[in-house]
Amino acid sequence: MTISTSEFLSPAGPIAKRLANFELRPQQASMAAAVDNAFANHHHLIVEAGTGVGKSFAYLIPAIAQVEQKKKIVISTHTISLQEQLIEKDIPFLQAVSGQEFSAVLCKGRSNYLCMRRLEQASRKSISLFPDLRASEDLTMIEEWANETKDGSLSDLPRQPAWQVWDKLCAEQGNCLGRRCRNFDRCFYQMSRRRMAHGQLLICNHALFFSDLALRQGGGNVLPDYDFVILDEAHTVESVASDHFGLSVSEASVRYLLHSLFTEKTHRGFLATLENMDTLPSIAAIQTADAATNDFFESLDRWRASKGPPNGRVREKFIVENPLTPVLMNLAKSLQALSLQLAAKSKNPTSEDTPTEDDPPEGKKLTAKEYELEKLRLELASYTNRVTATAGAIESLLSQELKDAVYWIESSGKIARRLKWTCSPINVAPHLKAALFDEVPSVILTSATLAIAGAQRSVTGSDPALRGGRAGSAFAYLRSRVGLGSGRGGEELLLGSPFDYQKQCTLYLEASLPSPEERTFLDAAMERALHYIRQTNGHAFILFTSYAMLDRAAAILSPSLAQLGYPMLTQGGGQGKALTRSQLLAQFKATPNSVLLGTDSFWQGVDVRGDALRNVIITKLPFEVPDKPLIEARLDAIKDNGGNPFAEYSLPEAVIKFKQGFGRLIRSKTDTGIVVVLDKRIVAKTYGRQFLEALPAVKVQRVTI
Repeated sequence: MTISTSEFLSPAGPIAKRLANFELRPQQASMAAAVDNAFANHHHLIVEAGTGVGKSFAYLIPAIAQVEQKKKIVISTHTISLQEQLIEKDIPFLQAVSGQEFSAVLCKGRSNYLCMRRLEQASRKSISLFPDLRASEDLTMIEEWANETKDGSLSDLPRQPAWQVWDKLCAEQGNCLGRRCRNFDRCFYQMSRRRMAHGQLLICNHALFFSDLALRQGGGNVLPDYDFVILDEAHTVESVASDHFGLSVSEASVRYLLHSLFTEKTHRGFLATLENMDTLPSIAAIQTADAATNDFFESLDRWRASKGPPNGRVREKFIVENPLTPVLMNLAKSLQALSLQLAAKSKNPTSEDTPTEDDPPEGKKLTAKEYELEKLRLELASYTNRVTATAGAIESLLSQELKDAVYWIESSGKIARRLKWTCSPINVAPHLKAALFDEVPSVILTSATLAIAGAQRSVTGSDPALRGGRAGSAFAYLRSRVGLGSGRGGEELLLGSPFDYQKQCTLYLEASLPSPEERTFLDAAMERALHYIRQTNGHAFILFTSYAMLDRAAAILSPSLAQLGYPMLTQGGGQGKALTRSQLLAQFKATPNSVLLGTDSFWQGVDVRGDALRNVIITKLPFEVPDKPLIEARLDAIKDNGGNPFAEYSLPEAVIKFKQGFGRLIRSKTDTGIVVVLDKRIVAKTYGRQFLEALPAVKVQRVTI
């Protein structure tokens, strides 16, 4: 059937006929029509769609209509849960009701897939590669799983192996025999590439999408070519894009690379698997590089302690000597010499050199010996490339090669030294404009939290005041940050939620607590938090802006919650120490009267419907720490251009995150509960109005005690 978006979402449409409880949502129909128009007329579109609008259907239906026109569309999300919802629930449902035959593919990066060739190789050389029992147990688990899995990706494993084990087994860029591999027909990554090539809707996460976008600037790619892009959860675009247009090197990553090649103490590593070869020069080069690594990062640590600012920001070039890059390049040359040894071996035929029936039907036939040598050559080439790339990255960081970027050194080790040197673009807008908005005919950006407007209202880009990122636009801030402020700026749509927040939610504002910067704040705030937790018998999230505050609050709350019989779950410690966010969330839903203490990742992308969550407590307004190097650099750039850093960056960022936190509570028409703000600045400061005006109309109670 030919897809008509308006008919599809009408009271007599196929969805209404299939769903007994179908409700016509004007906001959903408006969004679907706007997406349809953007695709048809090749322009960009920004849509804020409040919780409950049903935005996934609103963009999927126009996308399916484009599939009829032989278009390929990428749909990128920030969270795994939304990807799973799309691929497992929404798309199969729409496929069934539309009668359309099309393929939707969940796209993952190469390193997510098991390489059968590398697994076979690692299994035979496990004693040389894996130093401990845990690693051997992980290898055994993966070997057993490999015989059963159809997907072959990391997420399909019964449990997560140590990353050091997976790193030696996963598919790698530049380490692939292609059609000459005996596992080519059953290669999980190659199968995924074939699915992507034929897929019409490509579902991926932002990390993969922006990694692909960065690669395309250098002529590479991960995703196949596409016609249109939908970026859901688009409020995270700037943050994720920054990670993928930057560069970083850590002491741990350099040591891991060297020790993966060879570890002197255990005589294990890749070089130990090379039989009848002169590996001594490479081993000597590794030992030299290991010493140079220690010298280099020790000098960085001394600079950080004696000359660097408290936040580790590096403003000057060549702050230390660089003994490491030349040594790593020397190591790369020694590895290339080993490749020549392998090439010489392949030219010396033996009685073993007969083609096997296992060879692939296409491409050059490899003898058994050639096949084994080619596998080793590829592993060696991969290591050589990684060593060379690391050497180049260190030199780039020292010389500050990336322009208009911020550079900083951070240490995460409390006892041992754990240094990481990072650079990131101060402003990703030029990168995104050039690589995305100027290249793709239509990009849809959508989320429940994109606008920095006051009252929620429905508008379209037909109003000139709301176009081009001008001051009158609710999306002016977003446009300025992602590079959509000029040229084909596209249309805008601001849609409120269909939920009745006046009836479903009460917002409590604590106006008499100490300010968050005061020493007495946390004790007083947790006393008030307990008041509201008793009111809802637990069933609460408490959202923090740092782990340090969360840990102190957990110590304060623990005795009282235990006395009340309310289980306490804490992110990153306590009972939640070994649990992922998903596991913590599952435990919260399954445990009556729970109270969950969470930081950054619990402010967004978390969906708890029904009675399990009836209380969201926001401890502080979520302003970014201004001295974080990237934040500091962005604020400096705005100030240098004559702007107001607080008004133009800090406040809008905090408002968007605040909206995300508020949005955790009401997830359906039957949800009810309270949101509590313990930060009195929301009523004491003039900018507090912007936080309140960004919310849907809700009952507000100002509390003074």
